[in-house]
Order: sequence, then structure tokens, then C-alpha cells
Amino acid sequence: MKEKMKEKMRKPTKVYLSYSIYGEKEQRIYRFSNGYGASVIRGPFTYGGPDGLWELAVLYGEDICYSTVITQDVIGFLSEARVNEILDQIEELPPRPEGEGEGEGGEGEGGEFNAS
Repeated sequence: MKEKMKEKMRKPTKVYLSYSIYGEKEQRIYRFSNGYGASVIRGPFTYGGPDGLWELAVLYGEDICYSTVITQDVIGFLSEARVNEILDQIEELPPRPEGEGEGEGGEGEGGEFNAS
């Protein structure tokens, strides 16, 4: 009987591993040519992290983007295969017109995504 091969997540632009008294946290950052990206994170306090699942936030530039057709929040409890599907959707988003959405996700509203 053949075992189903586990699909691996796409190669990220950057990977961050951090450790604290609360446990290990892994964050993968993806950047796309349309200006969008994603922060994909797993840790003890992320949505699905304790079960080995991932949480994803859509980024525009350096900030979390709360206004896409994909989501208006973070998406949790994601398998690696589902993360790949969402990354494909983000990469296909049309670039924003110049100046649209500037300042979104600023200080106190998300900024750099950090789930700890």
C-alpha cells in the first residue's frame, strides 16, 4: 500500500524561529511581486498552533492587510496544503492602485505580525 506523500509548504522568503518560556514559535514570511505577502506562523498561542496547524495573515508591504477578498482577519487552523492554496490566491491578487490602503495595519492595529 502506497503512503500518501505529505505536501510541503512553499519555500518562504524569510523564516523566523523564536523561543520563549511559552514555547517555540515558527514564522514564515512570503513576498510577492504584486506587493502582497503573507505571514504564516505556528506556536503555542496561534490559532491551531497547539495542534501543529498554521495561522496566516495577508500582508501588504510590511503591514497586515485587513481588506482583501481572501480575508479581513487572520486565518487559523490551516494545514500545509491549505496554506499553499491561500498563498497561490494572494500571489494572484491584482496590485493596489498607488496610494490605496496606505497606513493600514499601523501601530496598534497589527503592524508586524507577532502572535506571542
